Amino acid sequence: SYNRDAAADRYEQEKRAVTRSTRNAFRAVAAGISEVEARKQAQISAQSALDATQAGFEVGTRTIVDVLISQQVLFQAQRDYARARHDYLLNSLRLKQAAGTITVADLQAVNALLK
Repeated sequence: SYNRDAAADRYEQEKRAVTRSTRNAFRAVAAGISEVEARKQAQISAQSALDATQAGFEVGTRTIVDVLISQQVLFQAQRDYARARHDYLLNSLRLKQAAGTITVADLQAVNALLK
């Protein structure tokens, strides 16, 4: 009958939407892992560069402007690392939600990390 066919169509559409949403969330989580690691390494590099610039300033081979620029680069790297971690957490929750496996414990764990 018409109602049964319409219901079957709606079911298939919803099934495709859930599959697409789950795939997208999985890809975002997978990319997020790499992004977090890259941003962490960038932060470590920026800290090393700042340390070297400060040492150069102390012996007179670098200027205070060089130190300030290195500090700015470090702060940007720290911000980007924090943003990547935040995005990863959010995408992990989206994946669990799309897969239907999200629990209160997941939300509590993320909440504890954000405090």
